[in-house]
Amino acid sequence: MTDKEKAWKAFSIYIRTKWAIIQTGSPDYAVCITCERQYQTQLLHAGHMFPGRMNSVLFSEKFIFPQCPTCNCFIGGVEKQVEAKLRKVYGDVLIDSYRRKTRRVIPDRNMDWVGRELRYKRKLKLLLKRYYNGDKI
Repeated sequence: MTDKEKAWKAFSIYIRTKWAIIQTGSPDYAVCITCERQYQTQLLHAGHMFPGRMNSVLFSEKFIFPQCPTCNCFIGGVEKQVEAKLRKVYGDVLIDSYRRKTRRVIPDRNMDWVGRELRYKRKLKLLLKRYYNGDKI
């Protein structure tokens, strides 16, 4: 597994777990942003609001959510449906700014993959500690 893949794996676990706790009150179950069905967290993907995995938005916590494999892969993420939901939450200015960032290219050599992996492992550990201590997430 490459350093980039390790970083993505740590990030994906963190994002899915964070949203699971927010959505269901448990790290074990999360809701797909698109079809709104509940799944075991480990069965979901960390789906991007806009297609493509450019480094400029690959780890954008605000715009990546639990998404079931069907919605994320087989029906293409249902981008317009997700975008409409998020425009209600974040507004047009933030969504349009994010969309512009998706076109920006950042070469892999300019990314600290090991640092990102460690950051999201630490964030997950802290998140779960807060959850098990009964703290508000």
